[in-house]
Amino acid sequence: MEKPVPTKILITRLSALGDVILTLPVLAQLRQCYPQATIGWLVEADAAILLKGSPDLDYVHISHRKRWLKSLKNPRQWRNTFQEVTSFIQELKAVDYEVVIDIQGLFKSAIWGVIAGIKRRVGFSCAREMAFLFYTDKVTPTPDFFDPETPIIEHFMALVRDIGCEQKSLQYPLPPLSYEICQQAMGILEGLNENKPLVVLAPATQWESKHWPMAYWQTLIAEILSKTDVNLVVIGGKKDQTLCDSILESFDPVMRQGRLLNLTGKTSLEILQALFEKIDILIGLDSAPLHLAGAVGKAHLVGIYGPTSSHRSRPPNPQKAVLLSSTEYLACQPCDEKKCPLKTTACMQHVTPEQVFSSFLKLLNAIPKPSKSSCPEMGQE
Repeated sequence: MEKPVPTKILITRLSALGDVILTLPVLAQLRQCYPQATIGWLVEADAAILLKGSPDLDYVHISHRKRWLKSLKNPRQWRNTFQEVTSFIQELKAVDYEVVIDIQGLFKSAIWGVIAGIKRRVGFSCAREMAFLFYTDKVTPTPDFFDPETPIIEHFMALVRDIGCEQKSLQYPLPPLSYEICQQAMGILEGLNENKPLVVLAPATQWESKHWPMAYWQTLIAEILSKTDVNLVVIGGKKDQTLCDSILESFDPVMRQGRLLNLTGKTSLEILQALFEKIDILIGLDSAPLHLAGAVGKAHLVGIYGPTSSHRSRPPNPQKAVLLSSTEYLACQPCDEKKCPLKTTACMQHVTPEQVFSSFLKLLNAIPKPSKSSCPEMGQE
């Protein structure tokens, strides 16, 4: 029996930033297949900025799950939290979605389709935390969902095909940038030589097992500064301040000379998106900055991988990336664990500063002329 063409579709991908970025082709494909459909996305607050303002979305439903769970510890907040959750459920029900595609594949994501009363619920048959029990359409990944050689996006597209939408091309639709955001991004680079290549380092990650040794970052920075004339910019969130400051503490003289800029804790996600329109190369770990820069599509990438597979969680536009990994050398990899089970982080130590610098240098020598930026000119918003 042929399945009906959906007119109201909900995507569920709650977090984290990098995972939401890697899910964007699902949205692009659905919009191409069903240009007249109503499409919504259920996301958690931390990653909502990646979706707000997207021309491909009709609704962005923001779950404050972490705050709601935290409020359970304080009985005084129960009434307000109950009202807020009830309002959120009503918001979902009001759209009257016909189908939900649960990309997350966990209890916390699968349950919403049931709560919202969505009759057709699509997800993976191997979903964790018994989430598959909530699906009406169970898709079995081929090959295995955790196969390290298969890009995760190929599995996501299998869910899209289940509702009759065939894959055409992978696109990563980010929200449009305002003139003001672009100006802010350029303003924070003031003092750097605009005629020199711009290189970004992203040394921070939420996973302890993904940390590249601090001494490695320092060796890499010293090599880049002494053997090239590029401008270096270090980025990270506010919670990464201590790490980045420690990496850069011996480079204060260079920072004063205007070749090295520490922007840790000083950039929003929107500003990073605008900044990535201008940079030439980004060197980073398997984390949000690497994937965001790949989605923007302007910079070349050097990715440092350890506990995760560089094939399975490759960044967008992988043809512009060099991904360094120890997977083929260590039998324990990829383990996909947030903390190293062996307490050695040998996989990250195996990728040396010399390897990263060599890959960086090859990209630097092959940098083409910059393509047109997506940042609007004044009056063109």
